[in-house]
Amino acid sequence: MGATPVAAILLVLTAASHGFHTDVTRNTSLGLVKGNRLVVLGRPVEEYLGIPYAKPPIGGLRFTPPRPAEPWQVQFFYIFRYSANKSSTLVGNSFTQKYRNAQGSFPTSAEDCLHLNVWSPQNRTQEAAPVLAWIHGGGFMQGSSGQSLYNGAVLAARTGLVIVGLNYRLGILGFLDANTTQAPGNVGLMDQNMALKWIRDHIGRFGGDPLKVTIFGESSGAMSAHAHVISPVSRGLFLRACLMSGTLQGQGFYQTVNESMSKGNTIAVALGCSDNETNMFTDPDTVVACLRSKNPFELARLASTIFKPKIFPFLPTFPNKFFPVEPRRAVKQGSFNAADLFVGVTSDEGAIALMFPISNEIIPREFHGGLTGTQFESSVRERVFAWLKADFARPLDAYIPKKNDSQSLRRGYVDYLTDSLFVCPMHLTAEEISSKEHSVYTYVFGHRSKKSTLPPWMGTPHGWDVSYTFGMPLVNQERFNAQDMNVSEVVITAVSTFASTGTEDPGKMGGSVTPILLLFITASCGFASDVVKNTRLGWIKGNRLEILGRAVDEFRGIPYAQPPLDALRFRPPRPYGPWNGTLDARSKRTACPQVVSNPKAFASVQLTEDCLQLNIWSPQERAGGTVPVLVWIHGGGFTHGSSAQDVCNGVVLAARTGLVVASFNYRLGFLGFLDAQFPEAPGNVGLLDQNLALNWIRGNIDQYGGDPSRVTIFGDSAGGMSVHGHVISPLSNGLFARACLMSGTLHGRDFIEPSSDSISKGDLVAKAVDCADSERNLTTDPEYVLECLRSKNASELVRVTNTVLSPKFFPFLPTFPNDFLPMDPSAAVKQGLFNAADLMAGVTSDEGATALRSLPNNLDHFDRKRLEQTLHFLIFPWLKTNFSKPLDVYKAEAFDNELLRRAYTDYLSDSVFFCPMHFTAAEHSNRNQSVFTYVFGHQSRKNPLPSWMGTPHSYDVNYMLGRPLVDQRNYTAEDARVSELDITALSTFASTGVPKLPGDQPWPKYTSDNKVSVYISGNNVTDIRDFHMEKCEVWKKFWKM
Repeated sequence: MGATPVAAILLVLTAASHGFHTDVTRNTSLGLVKGNRLVVLGRPVEEYLGIPYAKPPIGGLRFTPPRPAEPWQVQFFYIFRYSANKSSTLVGNSFTQKYRNAQGSFPTSAEDCLHLNVWSPQNRTQEAAPVLAWIHGGGFMQGSSGQSLYNGAVLAARTGLVIVGLNYRLGILGFLDANTTQAPGNVGLMDQNMALKWIRDHIGRFGGDPLKVTIFGESSGAMSAHAHVISPVSRGLFLRACLMSGTLQGQGFYQTVNESMSKGNTIAVALGCSDNETNMFTDPDTVVACLRSKNPFELARLASTIFKPKIFPFLPTFPNKFFPVEPRRAVKQGSFNAADLFVGVTSDEGAIALMFPISNEIIPREFHGGLTGTQFESSVRERVFAWLKADFARPLDAYIPKKNDSQSLRRGYVDYLTDSLFVCPMHLTAEEISSKEHSVYTYVFGHRSKKSTLPPWMGTPHGWDVSYTFGMPLVNQERFNAQDMNVSEVVITAVSTFASTGTEDPGKMGGSVTPILLLFITASCGFASDVVKNTRLGWIKGNRLEILGRAVDEFRGIPYAQPPLDALRFRPPRPYGPWNGTLDARSKRTACPQVVSNPKAFASVQLTEDCLQLNIWSPQERAGGTVPVLVWIHGGGFTHGSSAQDVCNGVVLAARTGLVVASFNYRLGFLGFLDAQFPEAPGNVGLLDQNLALNWIRGNIDQYGGDPSRVTIFGDSAGGMSVHGHVISPLSNGLFARACLMSGTLHGRDFIEPSSDSISKGDLVAKAVDCADSERNLTTDPEYVLECLRSKNASELVRVTNTVLSPKFFPFLPTFPNDFLPMDPSAAVKQGLFNAADLMAGVTSDEGATALRSLPNNLDHFDRKRLEQTLHFLIFPWLKTNFSKPLDVYKAEAFDNELLRRAYTDYLSDSVFFCPMHFTAAEHSNRNQSVFTYVFGHQSRKNPLPSWMGTPHSYDVNYMLGRPLVDQRNYTAEDARVSELDITALSTFASTGVPKLPGDQPWPKYTSDNKVSVYISGNNVTDIRDFHMEKCEVWKKFWKM
């Protein structure tokens, strides 16, 4: 029921998810509006994002009913616009989103969120199309129509219907009921009502039929749809309603006015807006006026924390104008609007409450040592309790099993939540409405994807049908299979025919319509795609995929090391060894503990210390014998990332090259790179994890068709630096034949540090968690400090590290001297102390621009001093220490704001990426190693980045791993050709030691006398010499190299 934020506080739904095509303009009675014409599933769809339907509810309009938006005076440009309510919360932290308007400015107030989005399919008949109006879920506390999950483009393209998504106020801002005209309650529902009126009055201009509107939503969005079915205020605004996993027939998601006033008063007291004499009950207008003066972030934060453990404190209320009587009573009395109804649930709704933290036995991390029955029940009970409005009800006794085993107990609580909040309210709603001679159809969604990463006991939990309803499986073959696509087609057909005709699927139902139809949507049979292999470590089960016309066997989550828990934390990894039974390697996706800045990228990935697993993609129909192996090491500044992220999927690369592809996780941040100069924490254990994974590959990859003598390691950013670490380290000698360093080497100064630096930072973290003081620290008593640190929760250590060492993004880095790196890597390379290996190294043409991506295009409103401060602020976290003296050289050439931005971009590009690449390439070539370098300067025509950014850091990763070959929605045919070029270069380098260019064009070798690189940009592949070398001479002198 929660929102999905992106990059800490950014929630995005933009046309970029489908690519930029043609601008299109519509004339409405409110003014001209410009949108984007997309091509989705072969059909043109017009997309309009962020259209205001109400005045911004700010200042004196906070807590009051919405007022219609006024006509705009200029043509609105809505390709980029998105927003979400400032009351949205995630794990107790309020967040907001900024949006870009016609002028490219960034307003700071996200209370201005009352916008809607429209997707209008083209190639229709002249008739206006039925309309599907989506109301997002999130427990009336979270969410936004701007989430990519709710992008209506695929649904519009597939059905030919007009799709609308709308925002509404949430939490205390949307549902505080003070029983006064200044805060009459349910203004979030009134926002929805206003949006439905906008649809009635304006949707005809977008090809929709205002007389054929179906409202649909999931979770609290479905409860909202049910509210409009009940409320007299919404009569006549829609024809049909689809309620997915939510109705107001239960008692868990609405409350009395007095309950809302009491909670509101608690917030007001905490903010100094209420006391014994002036409070929500004695003088509500004064209290509300005071609350209007408060920062909405603070209101949202308090609302999400002060009522813990409850996670949905502010809910729809009665009695008031929107709900004259209790909703359940209104339904019982038949006091609701005439509407056909389509109502459904997932088969295991309540399992969602036990998802976080998640493990096979739903045991919190702090109980890994074993749980008693009482502790287990307490853990489960705590999570289910948070979802309930009050306490457990007496029927709970009927769900608790007499036998005291954890699985039965867990199922009892899951079923209790499922029945009380979802299944039974669905049945009661369907029975009452069907008894009043309205058509009602019900379903249970029980499908479970074979690519699901959830443990089997969770079944199909709450919210799992949303992606299928919006057609995600039809356009995302990486996360869904053909079976999932079929299920999505079934769901979409059911919803669209219901919206068009009032029946679920008239072709299947025949002439008579049964009042209540149970449609159980599942596809558990057929589409056999499992593959089982007998290896020297044991039997293993994976997936057989079909990609680019080639069968590829995929194995995910193979353990290569023992879980680094408890006493093994901070220590070098230990081999996992053989496993018992058949290892299920079909869907396990983990990430080592880290602060997740982009939850969308980790939506199906489990954060856990038990993360040392690897993945293998083995193409079938090989030429015979074993083939070369490509081993990917993910980036993320040694602090973030996982091999389980979609961006690291190796299946396309394996299918296109015919080579075996592998990837693996390694420990990150404090847990992976604390160096205490002590055997129990010797430093670089993250790199030692990688070393052990490479040892595993050497010993076992032949079982998957790979040749252990022809291994090429490659990685991007910190992954490229890791690759260079193995080239330098004596411990990795003989584990690979070739290496490809993408945007990262250890020849610079910002991603390597002496052990003493690591000890100093480790002490700061240890002191923050009460494991060190002035007398006992990592220098005086490392054994004591490390033992204490091992007793702490991993997530707490990650959080504290992020806080204590802020604003630095990458606080813990590879260290020297130690077993892995006996000396400073730069000195080792200079002295020729590295392993023999052919080398391929490259950069993107504008690496440093990635740190400045939050800057606006137009810098005219900045004075130079303010711009310089902003540039310092944005780049400083990327550096190990402070800015160096060479910055003056860059600034001296910056005569205006654009040049100053470029100066800082080049400073970061040169110092961290370009010059270290040159220095590394020159030293290796001086030792008679074959070295080939490239500069990736391609920019996609569908690139959503501003032109000044060029081709920033990591922009080449998707091309190297083949994403443009299978994602025509986000990439062009030109992008696909560039991806083919990159893949061919990498695969021929891995196979022969020499990268190949199109048309057998030779790839020149890099030498210290001929610093030549291949420049890749679209169809233009040229040689470029001395790329940025003028500034590299400045750095060489400064670093005394």
